[in-house]
Amino acid sequence: MRRLSLVAAAAILAVAVLPAQASAKSCRSVIDTGPTGFDPADSIRIETKGVGCRTARSLANRAGRIAVQGPVRIRGFRCRHGGLRRDGTFGQRCRDGSRRVTWVLGNAQRRCPGTVYIADPGITVRYWVQGVSCRRGRYVLVHSDPFPRAWKPVGRDFEGRQHVIRNRPKARIAYK
Repeated sequence: MRRLSLVAAAAILAVAVLPAQASAKSCRSVIDTGPTGFDPADSIRIETKGVGCRTARSLANRAGRIAVQGPVRIRGFRCRHGGLRRDGTFGQRCRDGSRRVTWVLGNAQRRCPGTVYIADPGITVRYWVQGVSCRRGRYVLVHSDPFPRAWKPVGRDFEGRQHVIRNRPKARIAYK
C-alpha cells in the first residue's frame, strides 16, 4: 500500500515539474500590424506552443505583411498565411520545429457598453476600443478638448467612424 502511494506521489510530482512552455497558451493581440494592404490589420487570437508571448507577438507584428507577400523566414521561423477565411480574416502561422505560433489577421476592435458625451462637438457617441480598456476609452473621449497627451485624432474610416490613436503602446478608439 505504501509503495503504491509513493508511485502516485512521484507521478504527480513529475506532472507538476513539466515545463510550462510546452503547453499551448493565448497572448494579447497586436494592434496595427503594419502596411498589410488590409483594413483592419490587427493580429488577433494569438496562440503559441513552445514559444513565449513576447516572441509570439513580435512574430505576429513582423509577419503580418505575409498575407500579401507569401511565405517568409523571420527569426528562424518559417511563416506563411492560410488565406482568406469565411469570416473575412486571414489565418497565419509561424513554425520552427515543434515551436509554433498561430494568429488571425483581423479586427481587434470591441464595442464598449453605453455611450459617452464628447463636450467639444457637443454630441453623445457609441465607441469601440482596441488596445485599451473601455474605461480608458471613455476617459480619453470625455477629456477630448484637447485630447490627453499622446492621443491624436486621425479622421474617419470606411464606416464613417472617427478615430483617435496612440502610437506607443499602440491603441485606437473609434466613435460614431
